[in-house]
Amino acid sequence: MLNAKVAEKLNAQINSELFASHLYFSIAAYFSSRDLPGMSSWFQAHSVEEHEHAKKLFDFMQKRGARITITELEAPKTEFTSPTDAWETAYNHEKLVTAAIHDIFEVAAEAKEYGTTAMLQWFLDEQVEEEDTFRRNFMLAKAAGDDEWNLQDLDARLGSRNA
Repeated sequence: MLNAKVAEKLNAQINSELFASHLYFSIAAYFSSRDLPGMSSWFQAHSVEEHEHAKKLFDFMQKRGARITITELEAPKTEFTSPTDAWETAYNHEKLVTAAIHDIFEVAAEAKEYGTTAMLQWFLDEQVEEEDTFRRNFMLAKAAGDDEWNLQDLDARLGSRNA
């Protein structure tokens, strides 16, 4: 049976991953409204990826016989002042996710939940990649600023990549 404190943290993380999925779908909608289909597609794919992260945690907890609780999700931000603002919002969210994963890892290690720490290693590695990707894209959006040509160029490049 999974340690109660670890289960509580993992449940919170499942809900956090579901929130991230909603946030990134909201950002995709913003980019769609700005006629930036590449960025919209990028965030739609990333929204699906965040849902898959929640499922990975769900499956782990299920295998450990832990009770899974899905809570009400906070409404994501829907208004952005610019593409840079949207990317900065996403980048800052990824930093919060990294901090949460580190916290869960520490709690699991203290509880000697070694199966949990082993599973979380994947998330730790994933967050290094995620933060780097979001940071780079935020910096590219910041460099593009409000210049329509630069935004369209960035949009085309991001639209050709997978999340």
